Amino acid sequence: MGKARNWTKEERERFETEWGLYSIPTMAKRFGRTIDAIKNKQQRWNLPDLIHATEYITLNELIEQFGLNYGYDVPRLKAMGFPIRYKLVVTKRVAMVDLEEFWIFAERNAYFFDFSRLEENIFGVEPEWVKAKRKTDLQRKLMIQPHNAKWSSGEDQMLITLVNQFKYTATEIGARLHRSEGAVQRRLLDLGIKARPLKADNHIKWTKEEYRILGEGIKVGKSYAVLSLEIGKSEKAIRGKVFTAYLTENMNKARKMMGNGAFGDNAPPRCLKHKNVMSYDEKQLMKGDLSYLAGLLVLRMKQLSGAGDGYEEYWQKDMCMNWDDVQGCTKGERNCDECSSFERIKPQNCKRCGKTFFSRKETLVCNECS
Repeated sequence: MGKARNWTKEERERFETEWGLYSIPTMAKRFGRTIDAIKNKQQRWNLPDLIHATEYITLNELIEQFGLNYGYDVPRLKAMGFPIRYKLVVTKRVAMVDLEEFWIFAERNAYFFDFSRLEENIFGVEPEWVKAKRKTDLQRKLMIQPHNAKWSSGEDQMLITLVNQFKYTATEIGARLHRSEGAVQRRLLDLGIKARPLKADNHIKWTKEEYRILGEGIKVGKSYAVLSLEIGKSEKAIRGKVFTAYLTENMNKARKMMGNGAFGDNAPPRCLKHKNVMSYDEKQLMKGDLSYLAGLLVLRMKQLSGAGDGYEEYWQKDMCMNWDDVQGCTKGERNCDECSSFERIKPQNCKRCGKTFFSRKETLVCNECS
């Protein structure tokens, strides 16, 4: 290795002047030194920590440190409300990021950033949650390859061998190949393989411990693939649980709603379109509200149609198949006393409770069981 280049007096003066204006990686580039050399001189020359020297880093440096793509990821960040400020450095207008604002944004959108790429404390003192997120990102890399990693011929052959044994689920195959469940399914389609992994048993109830792992995983920004391996459930099953609780599969949105609570806390209210994910009590409440609304609508339709005018004294109409509360007599009879079209409502048996009930419309269950 070559001998390290000595610092000149002019370089030291310039270093002390520019310290705090730029991040450590930018300083390393400007002086043609390594990051370790910059850190070493900061300590030996007793300069303040970067977090105390400046509140800003350049947007370019942030993108570079996280390994993001400027043209693709910056527009996405802007659409998400990423805080970008502009500062005039000499004669150039430079896009800067306030570190305090960045950490707040990053915590709310932790899924977007891969902290395993970021050197610890390179932007100054980090919040406590970053340590757990960096560990999670490192864990994900060890467990699962990047989504765009190419499949080798050996991996394809192992995939075909495993799926043709018909005893492994997509999650189990993915764990062996260090691929996500979705990547396994996609590769089978690409290869034209007709065989499919076994379906996971979705009838096994979730335990309190599994819900706890899911909630803690969402808080620290773990992916569905990592959670699938930790919980032992398919990604599809986990996505279903998250959607059932928070009406979204977006981990970031679910984390915001969950807050500091446990999984399922602060769940949003359900609308009629979310009937499939309602609990039994919610469905019963909705059914009562809809029945009440339907009754009001029928009552209003009766009032507007005037079908019952002149028939108030005839109780026979309430037992006749040809009577409609809105249209009146469907046979066109003038009154019930002179009617020759009377047809009694036929009794029906409820398939659920066995009760006998009367209804003009043929149905399998009574009102109480419907």
